[in-house]
Amino acid sequence: QMNQKSVAEIVNFLKENGAGSIVKRSDAKEASCGFLTIGTLRNDDSLQRGPDERVLFGARGVVGYPIESVARYMAKRGFRIESRS
Repeated sequence: QMNQKSVAEIVNFLKENGAGSIVKRSDAKEASCGFLTIGTLRNDDSLQRGPDERVLFGARGVVGYPIESVARYMAKRGFRIESRS
């Protein structure tokens, strides 16, 4: 179940792991602590199931995503942060 609170929590999680306002596809694994991989993002992008916004740069087509888009994508895939206290 995706809501604004869960998306905001995921944004904070990504920022705590070094993500900036744009997450390059090649940096997504590190920023997500391994929950996302380059291959998963590439495949889901090609199937129109990837993050809902992306940024392309240069002739080589470097791909990145706004951090909120990555957070929504992770939430849709079931990533959530739970507190057990």
